[in-house]
Amino acid sequence: MPEAILETQAWSERPELLPKLERRSYASAVARHKHDFHQVVLPREGAMEIEVAGRGGVVNAAQGAFVPGGEVHEFGSSDPSDFIVLDIDTSHFTSLRNGISVLDDYAHKTFFSMTPRLHLLVSYAASFKTTGALPISRAWATLFIEDSARQLVETGRRRSTRVGRACLFIEKSLAEPLTVAAIARAAGISERGLHDRFQRELGISPFAYLTERRTARALALLEQTGQPIHEIAVLTGYSDQSALTRALRKARGVTPAAFRRRCAGRS
Repeated sequence: MPEAILETQAWSERPELLPKLERRSYASAVARHKHDFHQVVLPREGAMEIEVAGRGGVVNAAQGAFVPGGEVHEFGSSDPSDFIVLDIDTSHFTSLRNGISVLDDYAHKTFFSMTPRLHLLVSYAASFKTTGALPISRAWATLFIEDSARQLVETGRRRSTRVGRACLFIEKSLAEPLTVAAIARAAGISERGLHDRFQRELGISPFAYLTERRTARALALLEQTGQPIHEIAVLTGYSDQSALTRALRKARGVTPAAFRRRCAGRS
C-alpha cells in the first residue's frame, strides 16, 4: 500500500441497524480505520487495494474481501470504482436454513472468489438507486449468507469423508450432550485420528469446532427468536441457562441477556 495514508476515525460507531447494505465509492487517498462490525466488500466496477491484518490484495471482478470487526485495514482505489458493501454482525452469519455459521470460513481467508451467484447478488443490489442503506439490506444479507452456507456445505463434501461426516453429525446434534468420542464414532474414526484430521483440514480441534457451532447457534436464536434463554440453552446443548451464560461470556465476552438487549436496541 502507498505510504501516504489518511487516518480516519480510529473506532467507528456501529450502524444503528445491522445488517446494512450500501453502494460505495472510494477515493484514491489511502485510508486506515477499524470498526466493531464485520464488513463484506464486493466489486461492481473498478478495483480497490485493501490490506487486512497484514494480508493485502485487490477487490476486483475476480474477488471480494472480508474485514473482521476490530481489525485495522487500509484501502484505496486509484480509478473510478463502485462497490457493494455489507456491514454485518456476528449473529447474522448463521444460516437460517441449516444453522451453519460461515463467519470462521470468511475470517480465515480474507479474500474470496466472486462466483456467478455473487455477481448476480451484486447486480441486484446495484439496481437500487437510493443513497444510504438499501431497503433490501436484511433480505440481501440473508441471501448472501445462505449462498455462503451452501458453498461451505459443498466444500465440506469435498473434504475427507471422515471430517465431512463429523461436521454433519455435529450440525444435526447440537442439542445433544456430545463428546468427541461420540463424534469420532459417528465419523468412523478414532478420537486421535479425528483430532488430527480436524487440525489438518479445518485448523481447529473437534471440541473447539463444536463449541463454536453451539455459540453461533445460540447467538442466532437469541437475536432472531423470542424463545426464553433457558430453552435456547437446551437447544444448543447446554445443561442450563447458567452453562450457556458461562460459555458465551468466555467465547464472546457477553451474557445471553446482554446480547439480546443489545440486539433489541438496534431494532
